[in-house]
Amino acid sequence: MKKFMNPSQYGPGEQEPGNGFTGRAGRGHHGHPHRGGPHPQGGHPQGEGCGPRGGGPMGGPGSAFGPGFAGPMGEGRGPRGGRGGRRGPGRGRKGDVRNAVLALLAEAPANGYSLINQISDRSNGLWRPSAGSIYPALGLLTDEGLIAPVEADGKKLFELTDAGRAHVAEHAEELDEPWAKVAEPHRGFLDVRGDMRQLGMAVEQVVVAGDADQLEAARKILERARKDVYRLLAGDAPAE
Repeated sequence: MKKFMNPSQYGPGEQEPGNGFTGRAGRGHHGHPHRGGPHPQGGHPQGEGCGPRGGGPMGGPGSAFGPGFAGPMGEGRGPRGGRGGRRGPGRGRKGDVRNAVLALLAEAPANGYSLINQISDRSNGLWRPSAGSIYPALGLLTDEGLIAPVEADGKKLFELTDAGRAHVAEHAEELDEPWAKVAEPHRGFLDVRGDMRQLGMAVEQVVVAGDADQLEAARKILERARKDVYRLLAGDAPAE
């Protein structure tokens, strides 16, 4: 592998074919940050912004910044988009990104875009770091002498240095699958995520193909289901 003389040449300029990935996190298609909750122009469903308070549908999974913040209703937001409520998967500490980068580079050299995808894949989509967190982490680790930019087949990658390999060996327990530590507290959400998606698809079919009576019936079903779930939280048996 050929060493780069100027490690500052990497950056969030790697482009994902077809999706306009530019490495700029937290910006919607209007150029301003999006928050969870209804879009003023009707452009996004609740919690599905394109910025740090959005992520996947209803907030949580797919959020850009890592563990500890944006839950199913948005980043630290209650059922109606207000402050409060438990925080779900979302923004992470810089140390989490650092450990994930070191753990992955211990397996093979990679570029920033590949690291983002690998972390997302290994956390089942619960943690997808933004370019704004990955590239500063790469820069810091380069400055510390733990990683170095290299060239392989015309691509800019990063690999561990001798000091980096020694650091990984010394902190093996700390660096053991940091993405698993993100997913574990949200295992229950992973279990029901498929059911939520299927329910949403069924409702969408009613909206698209059903008549007014069917749509009203679907709304009543959803309202009963919502109340039953809250009864579970309150310790009451749902109505039959």
